[in-house]
Amino acid sequence: MSLSGTLDGSFGTMAMVDYPYPTSFIEPMPAWPISVACSEAKKASDAATGDKYQALHGISAAGTVYYNYAGQLDCLDVSVDQGGGLDASGWNIQACNEMVMPFASNSSTSMFPPSEWDEDANTAFCQAEYDETPQYNWALDYFGGRVPKRDFAKASNIIFSNGSLDPWHAGGVLEQVSPDVVILFIEDSAHHLDLRLPNEADPQTLVDARKVETETIAAWIDQY
Repeated sequence: MSLSGTLDGSFGTMAMVDYPYPTSFIEPMPAWPISVACSEAKKASDAATGDKYQALHGISAAGTVYYNYAGQLDCLDVSVDQGGGLDASGWNIQACNEMVMPFASNSSTSMFPPSEWDEDANTAFCQAEYDETPQYNWALDYFGGRVPKRDFAKASNIIFSNGSLDPWHAGGVLEQVSPDVVILFIEDSAHHLDLRLPNEADPQTLVDARKVETETIAAWIDQY
């Protein structure tokens, strides 16, 4: 793994788990890790004013919030996976089978360097790593989602919940598609925060969303 890939992974994951309280299920991270990373980056960059590597000081400080916030590493070894306590192998196999997630980035619309999705390269990786050939259209063919209002018009008993801080919400169902489908877009909420145990630091928007989810599921159960 390259240094740029290691840093890319840290920023993307911090954005996904930008929770209002400290967590350690991936790596030890503070509450609101994105805000902390931005603050640390600015402090390190300001302290290095005039240094030709000023930008790198800021990038390093931001990445450290993910990889070494608790001071657990003497040195970051980018040659090995730094997944902490999270084993991603199960998800990687799914992503190489039926739940393919194409990734790309545009440097003019994001902070990440340009990267194009290469289906052939992804297929070769999956075959070499897991002996799997991705079924690129399986999820959309089986579940629908290319045109949500059409594909889910007759759906029922589904709650589509997305958090405004979760990068994955870009692929979520965010508009009403059926009278029997509940759409929740939760402000100040990161990836699946509504599915985690309640915490006193939870924003009110999340508390309200959980109430809707609970009441909705209870009503559905009462129907049967």
